[in-house]
Parts: sequence; C-alpha cells; structure tokens
Amino acid sequence: MKKTKTALLTLLLLSLIYSTVFAIGQDGIGILPAYPREDNERTQSIFIFESAPGTTINDGVVVMNNTTDTKTILVYATDTTPSSDGAFACKQLSEDIVNEGTWYKLEESEVTLEPNTNIIVPFTVTIPEDVSVGEHNACIVVQEKKEAENNAGVNLSFRAAIRSVVTIPGDMLKKLEIEDFFYTKNEGGKNQLTVTLANSGNVSLDTSIKIDVNNLISSKLFYSNTSEFTILNSNQQTFNFDIENNPWGGIYKAVVTITFDGQNGPETLTKELTFVIVPSVYAMALYASVLIILITAILLLSGSKRKYKMAVRDSEEYIVKEGDTLNSIAKDHNVKWKLLAKINGKKAPFEVKVDERLKIPMVKGKEKTQETPLMAENNLPNERPVIPTTSIPTFNNQQPEVGVEPVQTPPATQPAPFVVSEPISNPQPIPTPTNTPQESTSEDIIKDIQGDITKAQ
Repeated sequence: MKKTKTALLTLLLLSLIYSTVFAIGQDGIGILPAYPREDNERTQSIFIFESAPGTTINDGVVVMNNTTDTKTILVYATDTTPSSDGAFACKQLSEDIVNEGTWYKLEESEVTLEPNTNIIVPFTVTIPEDVSVGEHNACIVVQEKKEAENNAGVNLSFRAAIRSVVTIPGDMLKKLEIEDFFYTKNEGGKNQLTVTLANSGNVSLDTSIKIDVNNLISSKLFYSNTSEFTILNSNQQTFNFDIENNPWGGIYKAVVTITFDGQNGPETLTKELTFVIVPSVYAMALYASVLIILITAILLLSGSKRKYKMAVRDSEEYIVKEGDTLNSIAKDHNVKWKLLAKINGKKAPFEVKVDERLKIPMVKGKEKTQETPLMAENNLPNERPVIPTTSIPTFNNQQPEVGVEPVQTPPATQPAPFVVSEPISNPQPIPTPTNTPQESTSEDIIKDIQGDITKAQ
C-alpha cells in the first residue's frame, strides 16, 4: 500500500513536469512508467531494463483517464514494428504477437477509470534463456474500449503507447549505414527526399538526421531539416521528407548527415544527391520562348559574321580615283557603304584618298550596276569628295556642274581677263568627260580665248 501511494505521488509530480513526454491519446488516455529510476532520466518516458537471460522483471505502468467522462481502457503488450515515416511504431491489437511482446504479462487487460483518475497496472517481463546479447524492444499500449452502435462488434478508439527496452549484457555492436538516399515526386505532387537507414548492430541507436538542399547554380540554401529518430537494432527504417516546391524548377544538391553514438564514440555518416525539379507548365512555356529568341539571335549573329567573312574573302580590289567618295564607290559597286567602310577599316569622316586601294565585296546573285539606287538610310551624309590639286575652269559654252562658279564670256568689243573659278565649300564631284583631249596649259587657254575675240572683231 505504501509503495502504491509513493507511485501515485511520483505520477502527480511527473504529470506536471513531463506532461509532453508520455503519450496522450486524442480521447485523453495516457500512459507512463510507474517507477522511474533516479539515475536515468529516460526512464521517466520509457521502460529501460538490463537483465540476464532466464530472469523475470517486475514493474508497473500508470494508466490515466484525463477526461471528464468514465472510460473503459484496454491495456496490452505487443511487438514493435517499423513505420513508413521512421517513427517508433507498435503492432495493432488484432495483429499476432510473436517477438518481444510475448515476454510481457499484465495483471489487468481492461480497467475502468472515473474522470481525471489513474491506476497502476503491474506487469512482469520473463526473459527467455536463449535470448541474444543486445537490445530487445516491445510496446505497452492503452486505448479506450468502445461498443459499436449496432452491437455488431467492438469499436476501438485512438491509442497511446510506451516503449519498453530490455538489454542483455554482453558485447554491444553499434553499426549504422545509409542504405539509400533518393528524390521522388509523390502521388500528391510534392517533392520528397527519402533516406533509408540500416542498423545491423544489436542495440538501438538514437540518431540525428539533417538534410540540406542547395540550388546547384546559385548555391543558395533551398531547404533544411533536422530530426531525431531511434533506429531499432537489426532493423531497417525509411524516413520521408517533403521539401518545398519551386515552380521555376532547377538543379539541386541534397546532403544528408547522420550523427549517432557509435562503437567508439560519436560517428557521422554523409551522402550527397543531385536531382532536378521540373518547372511548371507556365515556366516551361516562358523558358521555351526565351530559348527561341536566344537561338534566333545566335543564328542571325552567326549569319552576319559568316556573310562578313565571305565578303572579305570574295572581295576585289579598287583603286580610288579623283572625285570618288566612299558613297559613290559603294553605289557604283552595288554594296552598302557601311559594309565597305567596315571591310576597309574606315571611320568617320570616312574619307578616301586618290590611288588608295580598297576592297570591294562581291555581291552574289547581283550584277554591279550604277542604276541600282541604295536606300536613303545607307547614304553617307556630308561626305567630302576627292579634290584635284588644280581647279579645272569652265570655258566656251559648256554648262558647269553645280557647285562651280561659271566663267563670264567677255564682250566682243573689249577683251576680258581670264578668270579661274574658286571651288566652293563642299562641292559636288566633277565628272570626267568621256572624250576629253589632252589637258591644256594656262598659256594655251589664254591664246585660244584671244583668237576667238579677234575673229569676233
């Protein structure tokens, strides 16, 4: 009786201090160890036993009704089982008990509790003679018993469970490996990283699993998670982590880091993974548009460079004459003056010199013609023609070109002096006559004029 009162007092204190440690079901049903050890804080939330094969252990479990209603509660022991999310799990009441769960015998399998009351249910653990060295896990579970409304059977509610560990002394083997690490897109469309750990030792291992995901291009942290899990001995457990979605997609690098208390102290395991998140439909449409524009620009640029190289390769040589300009030469050869200037390395003001040798690009599929006009925007503005060293005067009845002041013919009664016109600023080119005789000297021109005057008299 004294032992029971002490246990209840301990239970009251633990309910205030460790209210988040023990399991509380959705219906307010709870469970925790009745006699925790002072030398091990973990015994406040789980059962921990160390004993030799063939021995029997006596202990008790506290069953709580933290509701305002009277509850009938089922109490039972069962085997552990790995869960899909890596958490510690226990078999259902309907499943066969074939492993460590068979070692436990509870004095009560069903209790009825008034509102906000609790009770200690004693139990024994009988360890087999042939048990192996190492750790052995089982579960003690409580859940409310509910009668079905149609009386067709029993309807069981949510349950709460507590882990029970029996360790057989001997050589302890702690060995953990990362068996698999991969990326998938689950049925719900979420991006998921999966880690599979294999504990081939004979004791369970408390592990820390950390996952960091970085964008491989920008090196920016995309996702990070750290979780604590217990990996049961001689067992394989899988852990799934849902990561954020990126509608723009991208290439990512994930690193999983496992830390645990190994055979010779703390150990760390790491594994890397590179994966691709597929962009959304809208993002892919945008990427396709940008790609098309980029490819088109590249093709145009490469085509322009190719045409330029061909123009340089297939060019012919032209010697600049008096009166030539870059624009006039371009028109005569049916090419754009900008291309002509680029090939010959001409820069503003784009002047050419007499006897200068220019490269003239050949225009395929077109014959050179002087009648083919160029577009207005291709004309070279404010260009200065090649000016001869001596001005050519105009005489007799020939009409001078625009930009050259004509020579006045003197009256018949009086001789007039010979006048040589001065070139105005920016004159237009003076074409060379097709049938021009050998250039006359100044003395010959004066004699001819005087002869004409004499005849007129």
